[in-house]
Amino acid sequence: MNRLSILAIFLFLLYSCSDDSSKTEQAIGPQNIQVDIEIKGAHDGNLFGDGSGVVYLRVKAENTNQFKVIYEGTEIIRSTSEYYDYGFYAKEPGIHEYELEIQAINTKLNLSRSQFVNIKVNKIYPVPENLFANLMVGNKKWRIDTSVDRPVTTRTPSGEVISHTVQLNEKYDAMYDDTYKFGYLSLIHETNGHIVGNVNSLSQDFGAVDEEVNDDNEYEDYPLESYSASWMYSPSKEGWNLHMSDQGFIGSYVGGDHVYEIMWHSKRQFMVRTIGADGNYWHFLMTSE
Repeated sequence: MNRLSILAIFLFLLYSCSDDSSKTEQAIGPQNIQVDIEIKGAHDGNLFGDGSGVVYLRVKAENTNQFKVIYEGTEIIRSTSEYYDYGFYAKEPGIHEYELEIQAINTKLNLSRSQFVNIKVNKIYPVPENLFANLMVGNKKWRIDTSVDRPVTTRTPSGEVISHTVQLNEKYDAMYDDTYKFGYLSLIHETNGHIVGNVNSLSQDFGAVDEEVNDDNEYEDYPLESYSASWMYSPSKEGWNLHMSDQGFIGSYVGGDHVYEIMWHSKRQFMVRTIGADGNYWHFLMTSE
């Protein structure tokens, strides 16, 4: 083999190694993801913010030309090679923790890297003035409106509507004598010692008792003393939501998420509904008279 052939082979091997090295370097995808988090209004004495629910994030990463933020199936994409400033806006009232997935993407190499971040932030909705005035002004005490024929209705998930008439439902007497006094983000529920409610929900949340169970799987005289609870407000598509704490409730105790949606309200009446643990919608017509 002559010198020319040897030189050609050497140059070929050198080029091949250099090309492989270059490809290896080029194939390195996104790395070193950094996420800076600032909760609006947060400080040492108030770690979860000022109640606006606003969180600012700045995302950086190397070898990246696109970022993606994913929350509850919603994707927000931003093409940039430097950093991505993202604003997160909490919707659930109160202090909650949210998990976001941050993706750094190199679209040229079709490579990505993910990092999950958890944000704990407080969201407070101001109570609308007209709702505040109708529910709270005047030291009102609310109760189920027994002056109408059907103050309580149930709608099953299949759409069947069951109306509970006052005359035919003496079993609800322990519910009809309850009164509710709303304060700003507070509730005083006077039970007169007994309530009506779903057996499974009451047993799970307060404990089983040796009381008769009716055909609808309800306790008609479940012992429960008057209590105070707090609530938070959030808007809904059709009305106004009251998020009860500490097992607070209105009407019959049906469990569920303890979110009570006010469908409409006036100075003397309001209609509220909630979804029980069994999936049924419960509607209660309330009066302050």
